Amino acid sequence: MSSEYTTEILTKENGNTISSREDYFVLYIVRGSVSITLQGQLHRCEKGDFFFLNPSESARLHWQKESVILNLKIDSGILHAQSGKQNIFLSLEGKSPEHNRQAHTADLIKTFWAVRADGNSRDGFGEMGAYYTLMDDLLKHYVVKNPISKDSLDDYGTKMLRYIHMNYRKHISLDEVAGSLFISTPTASRVFYDATGVKFGDYVRTLRLNKAKELLETTGDSITEIALNVGFGSPSAMNKLFLKYIGTTPSEYRNENSIKTDKSQTENDGMTDLVEALRWIRENGKRFGGNPDNVTLFGQSGGGDKIISLMQIPAAEGLFHRAIIQSGVLPIDNTLDVDLKNGNKVLAKLMMEKLGGDINSLIQADYHDLVKVYLESKKECRIKGIPCTGNRPIPNDYYIGDPRIKGFSSFAKEIPVLCGTTYAEISFGEEIPDKNELLDNKVQQLLEEKFSKEGLEQILPIYKRLWPERKSIDLLYLDSMIRGEALSFMNAFSREAKCECYSYIFAPVFPYNGGKNAWHCSEIPFIFHNTDKVPVCNFKGAKDLENSMAEIWMNFARHGKPDGDGFDSWPPYEGSKGCTIIMSNSRMRLMDSDTELQELIRKYGKKPEFMIED
Repeated sequence: MSSEYTTEILTKENGNTISSREDYFVLYIVRGSVSITLQGQLHRCEKGDFFFLNPSESARLHWQKESVILNLKIDSGILHAQSGKQNIFLSLEGKSPEHNRQAHTADLIKTFWAVRADGNSRDGFGEMGAYYTLMDDLLKHYVVKNPISKDSLDDYGTKMLRYIHMNYRKHISLDEVAGSLFISTPTASRVFYDATGVKFGDYVRTLRLNKAKELLETTGDSITEIALNVGFGSPSAMNKLFLKYIGTTPSEYRNENSIKTDKSQTENDGMTDLVEALRWIRENGKRFGGNPDNVTLFGQSGGGDKIISLMQIPAAEGLFHRAIIQSGVLPIDNTLDVDLKNGNKVLAKLMMEKLGGDINSLIQADYHDLVKVYLESKKECRIKGIPCTGNRPIPNDYYIGDPRIKGFSSFAKEIPVLCGTTYAEISFGEEIPDKNELLDNKVQQLLEEKFSKEGLEQILPIYKRLWPERKSIDLLYLDSMIRGEALSFMNAFSREAKCECYSYIFAPVFPYNGGKNAWHCSEIPFIFHNTDKVPVCNFKGAKDLENSMAEIWMNFARHGKPDGDGFDSWPPYEGSKGCTIIMSNSRMRLMDSDTELQELIRKYGKKPEFMIED
């Protein structure tokens, strides 16, 4: 029997004899395709596959193409391999100095004995280098006792496709994909073909071509940018593949197939994506039991700001019907009303210099590096007084602009709004350990340092009237940055809109650091009804507050009224005299307008250590 078509028979050394079911022989298919009969069941393995053989088992291996049959069995710690009249024996008894060395691998596989099934018993591999090579190869694969089942094949196929779609932009190989799933390359090749009907290389090439065609049709990116973005490596490589498989060059394809897009739309691609997502919901929502004619958007922080932007995009009309804005009204960006073209060029040049100096450095940059240099460059531009694009949509024919400047769109005036903030939001610099132990004169000193004596004389009486349950020291933590913006938005909306706006402040005190006031994002677990997953939310009354808030959000989504258990009559916000609902530890209550208080805090208060624009 020629060794060209045989297996390398390996054993795991675990003492001098095989004495338990934990010990086994590992068989590694070196060449060809083999049918394996194991415990009466027929399996098929390919080159690179492994399977186990336990002491009580026997196996019959048949290479049909080469007409080779090998019978294996274990008896008293000895593996018997028989082919025709030729017998091969491999014993675990005794030790060989050469093989007594421990492999440079983990405890999964230690010392192996080995023999070729061509009769050269006890010869091993001749060189330890070959031995280590096989051990490394073995550990790169997932060693399974039986060949992969049909269900597992489908699962591996899905995982391979997912890996390809996540990594096609860089150089990937079948070896890499197989390694990521801990299966052999031949097995991966077979699994992939069964799942897709095409070879791995053909699939990746077609995927990249389709992605390139999409970018050529819908963007103004250069040929070089697209080639690098989809993984071709160079424009010349993409050009050759386009000619071979599509019959035209990328430039010719673009001229014939590009979608003429309104420039005002492409300037706000992020918002365009959100509009398209809402269109998808309108077209497909019924399939999931939803009602496309009753869509509520709710977003927190930047998410709330995006909802306000959507209210100002005419293309989004009819795609959503209610809006919940949680801590999401940001300061008006005055730079958006000036020409940003030159400033953006300066910004892009600064970013390229920090990343390497050319356009490719921007395209290929790691996301975190890109964000880092953007923030650094944007700050430099701001210091120099150079206006440039920030993190907000650009006013144009597609996006009307901030409603507090441009007025609300016609359809936005028909959308009920629930808008609110948390008590402290991002007052990061105000934390004082043991605040409840401070003497009155120290509290007075701290408040005057922040608001001045003159300001405090006007602010404190109003604060105590609106927040009678709070101590004076808590005035230090009261947010004015986001709350002030929310009030300006609600005041503008109540003047123009034809429907209701409702205001709230989320204001429980959490059992941490002597009583921590509600911070930015702290309302989210209550709305999603999962405070049990957040230990700091474990305070008296938390479950009742959670139940009420979750019900309020759901009822507002259902019929545009924020009614719920614990508060059945919530009056709408009506400008500077509007009421606000306070959501606290033990109850919900109405609070008169806090517009005057916020105006005084902004007038006399020190600038916070952290600003949103930072």
